[in-house]
Amino acid sequence: MPNVLTVVFATVTLVNANASQVMKAKPVKEPHVQTIALDMDVVCTFKTYHSVLLLKTFNIPISYNKTQKTFDYYQWDHSKTRGCYCDPEYGDVDCSKRLCDHGTDVMDARPDLTNPAKYQVQYINFHAHARLLNATNGLYGETFALTFKSRLNETFTTLPIPFFSDPDDFPNFVLDVQEALKRLPNRVIDNIDVAGSYDPYGNTAYLNITFTGAHVQGPQNLITVRSYSCGDGCTPKLTGLDLQPLTMNVTEVQKSDFNSYECGRRGKCDYTTGICNCFAGYSGATCGTISCLV
Repeated sequence: MPNVLTVVFATVTLVNANASQVMKAKPVKEPHVQTIALDMDVVCTFKTYHSVLLLKTFNIPISYNKTQKTFDYYQWDHSKTRGCYCDPEYGDVDCSKRLCDHGTDVMDARPDLTNPAKYQVQYINFHAHARLLNATNGLYGETFALTFKSRLNETFTTLPIPFFSDPDDFPNFVLDVQEALKRLPNRVIDNIDVAGSYDPYGNTAYLNITFTGAHVQGPQNLITVRSYSCGDGCTPKLTGLDLQPLTMNVTEVQKSDFNSYECGRRGKCDYTTGICNCFAGYSGATCGTISCLV
């Protein structure tokens, strides 16, 4: 174990031989601990700031301990941060601004235009307790719904979607999901492609939802599956799906080549009206149409 010399300085006076200046190193009430490597095999721990100045005066090399002090986190601030939960189409810290539509930047070119453009794909997995087509305890004839949240924080839920009842009915089930999402109000999803598959002898099925429309270009919020039972007086009325816990997941399996900016990055948002003021040469709700070359 190396020798350790602990030195606590009082007032130290150094006289510059070439000048008449006098430098003083004053003590500090709560100094930092600094480790200084000397030429000898002695490590001095000086508990003062001005000891560094003293060592620099004598050209003594200094080395610092760069290891950061870590502390255990006990979530003392958990659930203590508050903020406004804004209504749809409103944002900012006090919900005072009307949000504008988001769209892709039409002037943002992809690196290689010979490669097909990629759209965002969301993957929905259904994992039942029993065989999917079991008439007793499967998903035969049960109903569920899908909820989509737009970039303007608008939440839309589809009409009840019946689960397929036999292998020949699966293509119609895929079309039902596609049409249910495209029929959401305000054309919030103007176009999508839905594909999927299932295990005819097992208890799993999946859907791939590809967002191809102009209103849903770029990254979108993940779709939510409403698989719970919602009886009389509930909208939409659902029988629910008996799925295994933590198996009904929605994940992004492909990112989009397109982006999603406020006013397509080709205009300024009027936060009092929520309407984009497009730059010269651009038009449309998201300034995504090139009207003329300027």
